[in-house]
Amino acid sequence: MVMPQLIKWKSFDGRQIPGFIYRSGLSLPGKRPVIIFIHGGPAEQYRPEFGYEHNYYLNEMGVTLIYPNLRGSTGYGKDYLHSDNGYKRQDVIKDVGALLNWIKTQDDLDSDRVLIHGESYGGYIALSTTFKYGNKIRGAISNSGFVNIETLISNSNESVRELLRSEFGNEKLLKVKAFMNRISPVNNTLKIKTPLLIIHGENDPRCTIAEARSIINSVSNNKSSIWYLIARNEGHMLRDRDNWMYSHYAAIMFIKQLIL
Repeated sequence: MVMPQLIKWKSFDGRQIPGFIYRSGLSLPGKRPVIIFIHGGPAEQYRPEFGYEHNYYLNEMGVTLIYPNLRGSTGYGKDYLHSDNGYKRQDVIKDVGALLNWIKTQDDLDSDRVLIHGESYGGYIALSTTFKYGNKIRGAISNSGFVNIETLISNSNESVRELLRSEFGNEKLLKVKAFMNRISPVNNTLKIKTPLLIIHGENDPRCTIAEARSIINSVSNNKSSIWYLIARNEGHMLRDRDNWMYSHYAAIMFIKQLIL
């Protein structure tokens, strides 16, 4: 098993962003391709753990893995936790951009072969990266991600709306709603030229299937490359073993095609 290393890089405003890197132990020639995994939340954090299926990317495919704890992650103090709230949402995407620049400085990493993968909120960040820094990544995978903060809140159960508003802003205010729509991936699909893989449960109560279908339809109309899997018997994130394995193999095919 590969042991992680703690890394930090400076973002656009001088803030130090932490993360963990797993460098493949395979002895292969040349610089290694990279997958960046964005955690959900955003009030969560990645902590080193057994990698499960991610070990396949390391041990069989020779891919280096990076798990950033972008601003808004827990475990780094209240200032860091709230540094992405409201109108600061795009600062998170800039953290990813700074990480892409950091990858360029590493002698063993291939900055021309980078893929970004996100789950739930991480899926939103992955998709946002495609229209902000699409020329710096080869592809993006969104698993149970949402594509518009405004529709995420308005389609959510009333019991969680106030919690979402404290993080993202009040979508009932016209200025806030306009901002949410301006930065949403689904409203920027004309800028998305990066191949996408969308994975979503049809019965997802948190990020509804409408989120996935809207980005699928918009990107398809844009004639960009898009793969998608809709699991008819799943909610938020895939739990059924057969569905999980199917999506894992599809991701492997997608990754092989784009960065190997």
